[in-house]
Amino acid sequence: MGTLHGARICEAAGAPLSELSPLMPDGGCGRSLLTTIESGDFTAGCATPDSTETPVKSVASRAAPLFSLTLTTRRQGGP
Repeated sequence: MGTLHGARICEAAGAPLSELSPLMPDGGCGRSLLTTIESGDFTAGCATPDSTETPVKSVASRAAPLFSLTLTTRRQGGP
């Protein structure tokens, strides 16, 4: 996520992504993700649907109760 936010900040500031790439740690997907964004070729990536499914489900299962609580609180006149 941080890489995507960094890329978006660079885009908004008019800075080339090539300036962000050296700041990415070795290993991981940061640099390859920036290369993918720069090239515009999103046919291959470092995350597969299988490697993403479990974390996405985990976040969704934690977020759903919080979202429900927020809606209920607002309906009852809360913040």
